[in-house]
Amino acid sequence: MTMSENPSAPIGAQTLAPQFWGRRLIATLMRLWAHYLKWRIEQQAITHLRSMSDAQLDDIGLVRSQIEPALCVYVDAQQLRTGRLLSVR
Repeated sequence: MTMSENPSAPIGAQTLAPQFWGRRLIATLMRLWAHYLKWRIEQQAITHLRSMSDAQLDDIGLVRSQIEPALCVYVDAQQLRTGRLLSVR
């Protein structure tokens, strides 16, 4: 006789296991999506800043070699302040 469920586990644990894994899967997918969105926002900002002239960068207090480090610090600070990713506009 083969049983599909674990007979030694309590009945409550047998019914909660699929719900638990489903929630973990959804949470993991949401985390991956958030990281992807953050990466896309960073890439768009880097592309935009690289397209600016040196005079425009100087106006906002940046030089070309500071684009990536400045952006990473800004995005991380925004996440700490708001607790979420920046919105894409």
